Amino acid sequence: MARFPACEFWDFSLAVYGREGVAAACLALQERHGVDVNLLLFCCWHARSGRGALAGEGLRRAAATVEPWHGQLVRGLRAVRVRLKRESAPLPQATDALLAELAEALRKKVAAVELEAEHLEQLLLAASAPTVLPESAAVPLAARARDAAGGALAYLALLGAPLDPADRSDLLAVLAGVFPELDRGELESILARRPPRGAS
Repeated sequence: MARFPACEFWDFSLAVYGREGVAAACLALQERHGVDVNLLLFCCWHARSGRGALAGEGLRRAAATVEPWHGQLVRGLRAVRVRLKRESAPLPQATDALLAELAEALRKKVAAVELEAEHLEQLLLAASAPTVLPESAAVPLAARARDAAGGALAYLALLGAPLDPADRSDLLAVLAGVFPELDRGELESILARRPPRGAS
């Protein structure tokens, strides 16, 4: 079986997603607005790595790159996994404990395949990212956070999502996971101002 290549974006996503409140916030945005969590995290990684805010044509290009894969495969696998979780056996009227156990084992296999499909999506996104220029190392962390907020907000706008208090709270949780070095109050202020620097 082929091994996944090393990917800075994938490592970033695993680290950020595992931080307090990030997974719940991402899943809430996914549920409310159909957010592709991989693309949301890509907006954040793009900025955190010094590549600037992912917005405008750059954001539309990234979304178009992964939409067929995400829309047909990742969402399809998620739908199967969720259905298996809701039903304890393949047929609603089935009560056999063995059937329920087999269905749970299948759900776990589907969840593993879904994760691999998301990993592939992230490799597609990472391959589309511009090379980091040497001067990007000098970009202050607060400026990178502004870029991440700008990219995330641009992505929600692309989806036509109204930015309500719940969305702001969830985006703040994601930004706090991406920039744990920054004070939460500073991140709130950045999210309120949201000017993207050098949108691509």
